Amino acid sequence: MNNARKSLLGPDAFGFDAQNGDPRVIMGEKGNDRNLPHQPTFASTNKRQAEDDGAHIELITVPGLGAEYTEEEMQEMKKSARKSNRKQKMRNCCVSTFSSKNNTMLRDEDGQKTLIGRIQPRVAVFVAFGFCICLGVLLYFVIPRVPSFAVQSRTPLTAIPDGSSMVTHHSPTNFSMDMRVNIRADNTANWLTTKISKMEMDVTDLSTLKKVGQGIETDLSFPARKKTVFPLSAHFAYASINVTGDQTWSHWINACGPKYDNTPRQSLNLQFTLRMHIAGLIGEKGTSVQLSDIECPFILQPE
Repeated sequence: MNNARKSLLGPDAFGFDAQNGDPRVIMGEKGNDRNLPHQPTFASTNKRQAEDDGAHIELITVPGLGAEYTEEEMQEMKKSARKSNRKQKMRNCCVSTFSSKNNTMLRDEDGQKTLIGRIQPRVAVFVAFGFCICLGVLLYFVIPRVPSFAVQSRTPLTAIPDGSSMVTHHSPTNFSMDMRVNIRADNTANWLTTKISKMEMDVTDLSTLKKVGQGIETDLSFPARKKTVFPLSAHFAYASINVTGDQTWSHWINACGPKYDNTPRQSLNLQFTLRMHIAGLIGEKGTSVQLSDIECPFILQPE
């Protein structure tokens, strides 16, 4: 109980003895007894005692709080103001670091202007120029190029499976056969292996400009700096509108017909149109090859 009372504030903290004297009564007695000699009061005695004990209490005046935000601050907190501030920050980020007006370039210990880290502008120009040269050289060796193609002149066509497999009909008048076209791919211009995902071929008879064959190959690969010969299988077929045949049908029947002594057969003049998709290049690439005086590898058996 005594410990609890000791923890409470003593009467000296209030400037008067709350138990034995009321400051209002004491002040009233002072007014009534002006002619009487001054007598010390409990309040003054307690005050001096409090000052001697070092427990002097100072009362300060706290000014009243004003508005929590100013009008300008409230305007900046609006959504439109925040959006405008973001746009301004983005515009500031787009300002070039080389701008002398904003003085955004750093300076080294010698007072010279520098860019990122301690790179001077002149050194940065040479570094950028060297990087562009290295990039150009790298792209020269890496970017694929379209190989050039040609049909073998000695044996351009090979019959599949043999020369007697040509089929002809008269209702309607038509012929069909399978051949292998021997093509040479020149890939010496490339420094890396060229990969072709799909290659399509159309064969046109240059004598009548009629399409007589087509073929397709997938997953072709050509080594770099080399020439490669590869076969491309094609199916040759043509049907005439006329019952007796037309010029294109007659031309192929005579070129691939039976062989007779002292009677030369006609030769074929063909155009091979190639379309391909090369890895590393955008879109479809194409080329065409023409070859004349081709001997038909088939020998049509007489009926």
